[in-house]
Order: sequence, then C-alpha cells, then structure tokens
Amino acid sequence: MATRAYQSAPDGEPGDHATKGTKQAMLTGTAAKYREMGLKLLMRDPNVRQAMFQVSAKGRAAVAARNAPKSDQRVGAEALERMGRGFGVDLGGLLTAE
Repeated sequence: MATRAYQSAPDGEPGDHATKGTKQAMLTGTAAKYREMGLKLLMRDPNVRQAMFQVSAKGRAAVAARNAPKSDQRVGAEALERMGRGFGVDLGGLLTAE
C-alpha cells in the first residue's frame, strides 16, 4: 500500500477486484495469501478441526439428502398428479399418504 504504483492506481468499482491495475486487484492476491495462512493456523487447533469437520459433514449430508433419488411410490404419485393436471383434475389430495 506504500508503493507508488498502489498510490497512483484507481480505486475501481466497489467489489470489482478483477479489473487489472486497480487497487482492489493489487490487493486480491495478498489478501488470499493471508486468508490461506490464517486458515492453516486455525486448523492447528484440534477443536477448530473438529468443528470444521462437523460443519462439513452436516453440509455433505444435506446435499446428499437433497440429491437422493425419490422413492418409487413418490415418483409414481408425481406422474399421476401430472396426468391429472393434464385432464384438469387435481389428484394431489388423493395421492398423499397422510
């Protein structure tokens, strides 16, 4: 930040770090290095590693649940609901197992 190049560089648009020659672009690489080093320092702590692992596992489980294949019963019910809508009949209340 004390260099002449940084001092004379334009600020650029807020949030635009991709435009070369702006102050934000000049700081992007440096900031990324500090973030990487900070994460490595944090991960030395066993409690932080455990917490990060738990959050990561919870996220993976949520994605797996969202992307899990639907049961054959639900797929069939959805097909019947679409067919009913095609004929102008709402079959949604008849097909739910509640």
